[in-house]
This record gives sequence, structure tokens and C-alpha cells, in this order.
Amino acid sequence: MEIKLSNELTEKIKEYVEKNKCEMDWCGNDFYDCRDIIKSIGEKGLETYQDELQEMNDESLWEIETYYINELMEHFEDEFKEVKDFKELDKQEIKEYLKENFEIYCDLNFEGFLSNLPDIPVLIQIYSNYDCANSTDDPDETDETYLSEVYKPFKDVIDKKDFDYEFHNGCYGGALFVFVFKTDFKTYYDLKENFKTEITIPKNTQFGFHSSMNGASSPFEKTTHKEITIKKQYGNTEHDCINIVSDIEQSGYSIGEVFGSTNFINNQDVTVK
Repeated sequence: MEIKLSNELTEKIKEYVEKNKCEMDWCGNDFYDCRDIIKSIGEKGLETYQDELQEMNDESLWEIETYYINELMEHFEDEFKEVKDFKELDKQEIKEYLKENFEIYCDLNFEGFLSNLPDIPVLIQIYSNYDCANSTDDPDETDETYLSEVYKPFKDVIDKKDFDYEFHNGCYGGALFVFVFKTDFKTYYDLKENFKTEITIPKNTQFGFHSSMNGASSPFEKTTHKEITIKKQYGNTEHDCINIVSDIEQSGYSIGEVFGSTNFINNQDVTVK
């Protein structure tokens, strides 16, 4: 379509398009129950989920795009009347010209979609060659038990009395020692994807015991008294390792289901390598 616009009008339209992005607005969408979204992203990966979300919203994106171009035409109505080449075209042809020459395509705004998901509770699970903890275990045993082995790496950042307090104030079988914190979903996903060698757990991070199998937890009232950086493979066997998972993605019962709320879990800036 051979149309010539003045340099001045061209620059005005470019400035309008740059300042007023044509994108999906996710604000106000109801993400109250985001479990299916988070589980789906966990299963499919971020890129595949984004592609599927794009496909599901193709019609909405087209409608927003059409509305946007109509708004642009109204905004420059007087200037367009002075464009000689436009006088021979109908509105649809002008719209097509603007879309093609100023690259007006509605963006899915996937970052905006993710940022509207609520902060989620995340678990740092401590696995051991000695399986798990049960209510009948003795935290004062010093060798070759789950409790003794998972406490050793953290003895400099967790008081023994606090560790024992959390253990004794729960009733469970098949429990893991865990740290809990809240963060936004994108940060959680990046942590999980990039956790290769080390994790840094900040001061004042809550810890306790949780059994997803039996739906029971300790109160998570105690916190670390200083920061610690620890290797993902912290012990001598392949089973002595650390895992990151969102509370929502746990198999079995989540901490949220045990307590009926996760409002007691604090946000923390956990980092990984």
C-alpha cells in the first residue's frame, strides 16, 4: 500500500504507539485460586504454558488490537483528514495500513499475567539418607537418624532448642524438615530452574516439619538466627540433598491445607546458584 505520511505525523504516531502499548491488561482478573495455573506451569514449563495461553486468548487479543487501532484513528482524526492518500481508502484499509506499518499487534503481556498471581508459599525440603521423621523419633539421638543428619548442616544457624521445639509440637509420620517462605511466582520459578549447586537461606527464615503424606505440620514459629549458604548435595550420599517446591505443588497435603491458611508464612529473599 503506497502511502506517504509526513515525517512529523509519522513520528507522532510512533510516539503514541510507544507510550500507549497495545497489550493485554491482566489487572482485575480473579487469580484467587491459582493452584491449577501454578501446577500447569510446573508440569508444562513456562514457554509451553505461555504458548497455550496465547492460543486461548487469540480472539481477545484481536479484539483489543482492533479497539486500539480505532482509538488511534480517533486520536489522529484531524491529521488523517489531511493525508491525501487516505481519502481514497476506506477505514478498514487505513487500519490495515497502520497495523502493518507501525507494527501494532496486541502483546499477551505474559509478565503482567505472572505478576498478578499472588505470592505463594515455597518449601525448601531437606532430604536425607535416613528417610524421614516420625513422632516417636528422639531428636537427641546423635548418629544415623534423620533428625540428627538434617540438623547437622544447620547447627550454626538454628538453636537446638528451637529445632526440638518444632519437632515436639507436631504429630506426624513421614515428615520432612523444611524451611518455608513466600515469594512471587516468577521468582519461585527462577529459583527452581536455576538451583544447581547452592542455596542461600536468609536470617529469620521459618522452619519446621511437614508431612504431606499425613497432612500434619509443626507450628513454624521458630526462625534461623543468621544466613546460611549450603550445597544442594550437602551430605555424603545422593539422598542427602535439598529440593525446592511450592506448597501448592506438593503431592498429598499442603501446609495451606493443614492450617487452612498460609498468612503466617513470611516473605524472604532466598537465592540460588
